[in-house]
Amino acid sequence: MPNPLQAYLNPPQAVDLYQKTVQLLGQDEIIFFSMSQIAQRRGFAFDLPANLDEYPQKHQEIEQSFTRYHNFPNRQGLFFDLVNEIQTQLQTNGQGIHADRLRDFVSIATAKDFKILISGDCAWIVEWIVANPDDPADERKIPATVYQGAWGNVVPWTVLQYLNGGILLYKQKSYATALALLSIAVEATLRDVLSTRGYTFTLRANKQDIYDFSRALVNVDGANYTLTFPDPMPKLPADLNVSAGGTLPIEIRVRRDGNPAREDLLIRAPQFLIDHWSGNRVIQPAQTNSVDGLGEALRIARNVERVITPLDLPIDVDDVVKAVRNNLIHLSSDSMDVELPRFAALSPNGSFTVKEFIDKPNLVFDFVIDIPRFVNDQYVKLWKAGTHIP
Repeated sequence: MPNPLQAYLNPPQAVDLYQKTVQLLGQDEIIFFSMSQIAQRRGFAFDLPANLDEYPQKHQEIEQSFTRYHNFPNRQGLFFDLVNEIQTQLQTNGQGIHADRLRDFVSIATAKDFKILISGDCAWIVEWIVANPDDPADERKIPATVYQGAWGNVVPWTVLQYLNGGILLYKQKSYATALALLSIAVEATLRDVLSTRGYTFTLRANKQDIYDFSRALVNVDGANYTLTFPDPMPKLPADLNVSAGGTLPIEIRVRRDGNPAREDLLIRAPQFLIDHWSGNRVIQPAQTNSVDGLGEALRIARNVERVITPLDLPIDVDDVVKAVRNNLIHLSSDSMDVELPRFAALSPNGSFTVKEFIDKPNLVFDFVIDIPRFVNDQYVKLWKAGTHIP
């Protein structure tokens, strides 16, 4: 699977970083050996140099792979995998100090306000730096793991885009929109986490069995209506008196229930009447493992599956992401007036709303720190457990 970060490294940048690596690392043999390993895995030719005189030519050959052949499928993202392999070989050969130096100078600045770095376990990460508006000296580094050569993508690229968009909007002081994008990233992450536990996210899924309709014949007997069921019911009419506890007739309530397609009749009746008036054939089983939305996903992840703890995601974040996801994103008329009970202590009158939260940059700052860390940690856990999320 190609490294999505390759879009942020053009061929001249790759060549420049490679030349810097050659010059500062001083490990030509390991670089060539690493390239031969990558070439073998990717299915193209790269022979090790026969002597020192061939070193310049071999370096040029590698540089050419970053430029002339960079559109070939087996050369895409080559720089990232080559650095991964160089670091692995350095560590294998007991040259941890050189591996540390490699990580220090292989840093890619992008126009998207984040850096691309390699970690000690050969994972490529993006790193944002954000500051607290109320205390500019309080700066935090926010990492997100994008790609690991031996495994593939870690945090899905679509989720990373939500994180990146949210952080950039935060820096522009567009706090409401930043919260909206970050709340979507939380929901997407929970979907992937719960999917590994057998849950699905089906819009308006039925949480109860859906039964087939039963036929009924309505007729008139003098001044009265009669209702008969031509098909067998679970219980016979002769058993109705026992079901009703000897109290007949039974009162039911009926009202019109309109919808754009038709007019229905809604019947409210005692529970025991169900087996006398309707069949028990299930035509659509309940989808008990389906999750309706963010609120239910948080509840299941925290209280049912217990895969999310307050250390993973602070409890007070739940109120904010649910309010933002359910109201602010859908632009409900009262979206900014939704109360956040866990923050009530911050208000003199005991009422604290989404608008008041957004008006306090230091609270938004905590949110911006917590969400990417949560997202990254969850996908890294899935990665280490061998679960691949496309």
